[in-house]
Amino acid sequence: MNDLSKRLKEVDVILSFLSKDDYNKIPKKVIEYIKENEDKY
Repeated sequence: MNDLSKRLKEVDVILSFLSKDDYNKIPKKVIEYIKENEDKY
């Protein structure tokens, strides 16, 4: 899962560049999954 956690961190960084409106279109469960499982380091 280490590789997945690194990829999720990359996705989180990319998502941070979205406008607030676009970001809000992403389901909350998806955002929660990314936040809970991304690499913390």
